Amino acid sequence: MIYEAGLAEESKLTYVEEQLGDAIVGESEQLQRPLGNPRLKEGKVHGSLARAGKVRGQTPKVAKQDKKKKPRGRAYKRMQYNRRFVTAVVGFGKKRGPNSSEK
Repeated sequence: MIYEAGLAEESKLTYVEEQLGDAIVGESEQLQRPLGNPRLKEGKVHGSLARAGKVRGQTPKVAKQDKKKKPRGRAYKRMQYNRRFVTAVVGFGKKRGPNSSEK
């Protein structure tokens, strides 16, 4: 059946993501003409994996610095209020997020 359809010997016949054998293709009434999907040989990977991790390996190791502890409870709520309402600059355009560096 594969040779009659004019497909290569390495080609596989598929129907709804399932591989078909010669017996099934011959018996199938639904398939008037099965579609051949030629299997591609193993392709190359884009980019060489030999250079993976190059930048991270080149960067010098820097020890983490100690951070100031975050306020808890009432003090944290006070900080949130001040950040959102008191020191917020009202300007034109879209509201900027807390991590925005635009001035």
